[in-house]
Amino acid sequence: MWAPTSIPMALRWKPFGRYFVSEAAHVWTGKMKVPETTRKGYLRYHLYDRGKRTKWYAHQLVMFLFSDDPRVGALVRHLDGDPLNNLFANLDYGSAKQNAEDRDRHGRTARGAKVATAQLCREKVQLIDKLYDAGGNTFTDIGNLFGVQPSTIRRAYHRQTWGHVPKEN
Repeated sequence: MWAPTSIPMALRWKPFGRYFVSEAAHVWTGKMKVPETTRKGYLRYHLYDRGKRTKWYAHQLVMFLFSDDPRVGALVRHLDGDPLNNLFANLDYGSAKQNAEDRDRHGRTARGAKVATAQLCREKVQLIDKLYDAGGNTFTDIGNLFGVQPSTIRRAYHRQTWGHVPKEN
């Protein structure tokens, strides 16, 4: 059987249609294909099968080809949290809950001011606590002060949002 040359042969390679795919998500068709990088930092290939273009995330392609239990479209986790590390040994199938736990552990979960729609920041949440706990201020008063809805202030104060910010005593 033919195998790719002039590329890292220490890696395992498997055929996939007219392509060869390595366990590190390299795709070869006589030359190395260059993946696109998505907005979230994942690598994605545009592959063709009988003239039809399909999109494959690099990590899903590697798991599909190298796993003993291939699952099309299943959730694939990057164990080290790096979406560019698509080496088979760094990948595993998992649940949405496990994936969320991985994101938290690796610091990739958007929280607080990192959320694109955030109207508050950590310092304002801590100030909300002080203003409300001092008495005399309603959620409406504090909302007017910060230019946000009273419900935003209430949810932050009760940590329905901003739960990662500890309440100060």
